[in-house]
Amino acid sequence: LNLGKLINNDQLGTLTMDGSVEGTGFDIDKLKMNMVATIHSIEYNNYNYKNIHTDADLQKSLFKGHIDIADSNLTMRVDGLLDYRDTEKILQVNVVCEKAKLKNLHLNAFNKDLLVKTNLTLDFKGTEIDDAYGNGYLTNSYLLYDGNKEIFIDTLHLVSDIKNDTVRSI
Repeated sequence: LNLGKLINNDQLGTLTMDGSVEGTGFDIDKLKMNMVATIHSIEYNNYNYKNIHTDADLQKSLFKGHIDIADSNLTMRVDGLLDYRDTEKILQVNVVCEKAKLKNLHLNAFNKDLLVKTNLTLDFKGTEIDDAYGNGYLTNSYLLYDGNKEIFIDTLHLVSDIKNDTVRSI
């Protein structure tokens, strides 16, 4: 399936997958769907990602799911919830990234070798990005660049809070 042509997105290319999709509704407002799939390959940004497994529920303004990626340049597990059903939206994501070779994935603007390993936890709420509040954590982060230069970050904690209508803290 040429997904890029189907949804008119030049960054996406061919998708090859096996799986099952169960649900009801053809109208986005009434759609309720569960997808359990093995994505053998999907092209994105001129890279062909392989070995992706997903189990996800999707309905209008709600996504809840799990993704495992075992690609030669990206090994990652993601559990997430995006809930846009109420005025205050919810974003909760847990990521365990065991390996991301950003140059090989064409995700490195500097075109240099960069290996990333990290854990990411996000828990935010808000009606828009400008009034989002919550916590974000990067833990056990490791970066390897230029072949032998290393950076270790134990914990990086981001807190966004709204004090009143005119004051917010980050």
